[in-house]
Amino acid sequence: MAGNPRLFRERRIPGIEPNAAVLLLQLADAHPERPEYGLALVELMLKKLRYARNFREHNQRELADTVNLSERLLGRWPNDPQVISGMVRLHARYIGALRREGKNAWARRESDRLQGILEVLFYNPEISDAVKESLIRLQLQRLKLLRHDGRSYEGAELRKKISRELGFYHGPMLRVFREELEKAGPDDESSVGKSEDSIIFEHTKQGL
Repeated sequence: MAGNPRLFRERRIPGIEPNAAVLLLQLADAHPERPEYGLALVELMLKKLRYARNFREHNQRELADTVNLSERLLGRWPNDPQVISGMVRLHARYIGALRREGKNAWARRESDRLQGILEVLFYNPEISDAVKESLIRLQLQRLKLLRHDGRSYEGAELRKKISRELGFYHGPMLRVFREELEKAGPDDESSVGKSEDSIIFEHTKQGL
């Protein structure tokens, strides 16, 4: 049913709104002990995101509700590979959809939120290499932005975090990630060990 919303509309049930996403969301909320409803909704929304260029308002609400549901699923089943993979893929597609619509600030917030979730998951021994790779890619993108914006202290801290994570990652992308980290350039030694406030103060003095 989740894979064929048209079939669901044709076989609508009296008293139930003819919308597969809404029905699955209701089932997932009513039966939190059964992840299959939430997983079916995540897969349905991934298909919608794959084929739809522009989401209407009600589709956007359904997407936001599904993203929130995927996080609740993760909280209940943090070691389930399907739940983790679905959550990561959905968030990544959601962020892409926001960027296509020009909602860059919103996309940045969602990207930071996903990064925070993945950082918590990273050291879970059940986490797959694919999930770890999703985090490191996000962090490398973030590192480039920080350095471009001249936010040296944050960049240095993130660089240390990535280096530490690469020590716990042994997947096929290890060499590529190390090369990308090197390409990001060395840390600004004048900023290492200083607080962000002190760096901002120094930059302000230089501009006076």
